[in-house]
Amino acid sequence: MNGLKTLKQAIIVDSTAYLSDELANLSNIYQVNLQVLFEDGTTQRDSNQLDDLRDYIELMKQHDTFPKTSQPSVGEYDLLYQQLINEGYDVVYCIHLSSGISGTYQTAVMLKEQYADQIESYVIDSKGASIVEELLVRHCLKLIDANIAPKLIEQQLQQCANNGRIYLMVETTENLVKSGRLNRSLAMIGNMLKVIPLLYFDEEGKIVLFEKIRTKRRVQQRWIALIKEAFVKYPDGFVIGFAHADDLEGIERFIDVVKKEVPEYQNEFHISILGPVVASHTAQKSKGICLMPTVSILEDKKAV
Repeated sequence: MNGLKTLKQAIIVDSTAYLSDELANLSNIYQVNLQVLFEDGTTQRDSNQLDDLRDYIELMKQHDTFPKTSQPSVGEYDLLYQQLINEGYDVVYCIHLSSGISGTYQTAVMLKEQYADQIESYVIDSKGASIVEELLVRHCLKLIDANIAPKLIEQQLQQCANNGRIYLMVETTENLVKSGRLNRSLAMIGNMLKVIPLLYFDEEGKIVLFEKIRTKRRVQQRWIALIKEAFVKYPDGFVIGFAHADDLEGIERFIDVVKKEVPEYQNEFHISILGPVVASHTAQKSKGICLMPTVSILEDKKAV
């Protein structure tokens, strides 16, 4: 290493990343937690476990009012920053759910500025949630391992988030409307015309209508078309991720279709869940697909 210090680098995510246990258990990955609040005072901590999601869905059925979701407290996040500093970290990357639907990103920016003289921080707006955050974490780890300069890691991660696309299919838009994440008029279109609104996260990270589709089968066909288009959109390569609110079988069936109809895709498939906080909005059986460009590792981008 030519006598140069190796940077000690950490990653912070929020619980809506729903990281696989493989990633969540890494020693340099930390998490701040969102939770769900019911009107009667009942709370539900966010979780990446499918059994916890199923329990939560049953809990929702027992309440007449729609629950609220709460971002991580500033105090919790502040304590985590102090912990990282005490543990000798030089750099931290904060990867969070879309600033278009949560204030978690803004909290991270505030703490970045507060501790700027003690630790080098970079805050990435995933422009999505769940599998999007996980893919960004995987990219980040790859770039750290390649000894890429931290500022360039931030740039690559944000570029991937900005250029990635997330498409959602929901069984009902009712929860998204109640939570204020979707325009009521879009839900009315689906109800009146008996169509399935295919949603996506736009450039600002807000959930909006992408297309109106008649059947679930046509949604699947549209997803296949989007994957094929991705070869042109991302000429240097891309990765496919899926997320679901308790419909793993549906995702696995679709992956089999992709393998058959898009054999040129040779990269990995990653699957995550939509845990309690996100499922509060998207509802049970909702599914999402993420198409994200891969990161480039060039010798002249390495830290010196």
